[in-house]
Amino acid sequence: MIMIKVTTENYSIIKGTIGRAPTFVYSILDQVIEGAVYADNASFHSLLFQTNSGIYYVYGDSFSEALVSKLVTLLQESIEQRKRFTLFSYSDDWSAKIEQRLNGCVKKLERYTFSFDINAYNNREKRNSLDYDYIKISQHQIDQCLEFDSKYYEEYWGSTSNFLKNGFGFCLRHGDKIISEAVSIFNFFQQVIKYLLKEVKASGGCHGSGKECFVQAQSRIRTQLYRGIIDIASICRG
Repeated sequence: MIMIKVTTENYSIIKGTIGRAPTFVYSILDQVIEGAVYADNASFHSLLFQTNSGIYYVYGDSFSEALVSKLVTLLQESIEQRKRFTLFSYSDDWSAKIEQRLNGCVKKLERYTFSFDINAYNNREKRNSLDYDYIKISQHQIDQCLEFDSKYYEEYWGSTSNFLKNGFGFCLRHGDKIISEAVSIFNFFQQVIKYLLKEVKASGGCHGSGKECFVQAQSRIRTQLYRGIIDIASICRG
């Protein structure tokens, strides 16, 4: 059976039925980033979400052989082209199927997502004096950044202009040095990538007002994901 590519006219239907999913899934469905959605049939019982940067999500019925075969093909292409292959699993059944069919080619990892606790944030300890300046990330900060440079935004947002229009990010500045950053990825505020200079971490410099820059988390939800062997050595920034 051949997978069918879902047309954008059906994205709203899928968005209303999938429930909770990785953030990039919604950005594909909202057509903020480039990507594709594949289905095993017109009923959308099993779905495969694919970003241009090599991140995937399987959803629905794990008995779909068409979807499994598609995954095998995509993984093989990623290996041959030495490209990223990161796969998020919808359920324990899908995790078992992935391990069975892609065994030896991927490594199982766990990822946690956090939710914002507005009460904890409002009741946080506040300081009268600030050790850091909070700055919203603009083109100037992107040009000066070593971690989240223009290549990062081009890979995950398509362009820096798309990020500046649809995304957001903040950084902490101590004196004339940027010591920490938090940026949204795939146009969804629940997923934020943080970067903190090693020397600041070691000195405990993120405590106090600097720590308040980033949202406080109350709950964590574990997500199974699988990474292609060729991608293990690289830094996971997505």
